[in-house]
Amino acid sequence: MATLGASNRFKGLAAGSRRFGGWFYVKSNHAGDVQQVVVCESAIDTLSYAVLHPTRHKTLYVSTDGAGNAPGEQLRQIPR
Repeated sequence: MATLGASNRFKGLAAGSRRFGGWFYVKSNHAGDVQQVVVCESAIDTLSYAVLHPTRHKTLYVSTDGAGNAPGEQLRQIPR
């Protein structure tokens, strides 16, 4: 299946992909422990939010990649 060109409608997954096992994250560049977490559906939403809403707090931006999977174990390790 070709995926190049203006009429590209490819919506499949690469062989071996696990659609419901992925998530994406990025941290702000501030020192110290994470002080807030922002959860979004897609990676582009996550990056857009980080750019449009700058903060002075150490922030973890997480995307569920549209599959509803958040990194629960990693989030539980963040000090409250």
